Amino acid sequence: MRKLAVLSIAIFFTLLLPGCGPGTDVIGVTISSDYVDLAVEATDDRGRPIEGVQVRLLEAWQERDGQYYPARGNLRIRATGPRGRAIFDAYDLGQTGLGFLTTLDGDAVLYALPEEDEAIVTVEVGSSSLGWVEIDIPLSYTRPYNEVFLEY
Repeated sequence: MRKLAVLSIAIFFTLLLPGCGPGTDVIGVTISSDYVDLAVEATDDRGRPIEGVQVRLLEAWQERDGQYYPARGNLRIRATGPRGRAIFDAYDLGQTGLGFLTTLDGDAVLYALPEEDEAIVTVEVGSSSLGWVEIDIPLSYTRPYNEVFLEY
């Protein structure tokens, strides 16, 4: 009786898990992804950095669904620092509602799939004394980091 019970348990697991044993054909698919970052640098006409210029994330268009996603939250606004740069890292972009797919940690990523490898982020840059300009910044899997230089 005991041998019969062990045999039936072995048969049960063999039928229940047919693809888990050695010699079976298992196909695994890994899709590459890359973190997304962007930076805006503001300089004067002599190339000197301008500190205090506001950079605001406005929206992003996502290729994967063709939709525009408006930015929200307090991570969507930066001011340029002493080097004239404002940087939005993958976490910032993942937490502002711009429609990026994210990692478990909340970092924005683009995938290598043809229908999920591009986005366009629209930012507004300026100040009350310099004026404002909107810029579309293209991002892609092959170029996940983009830097934009503005001369005032």
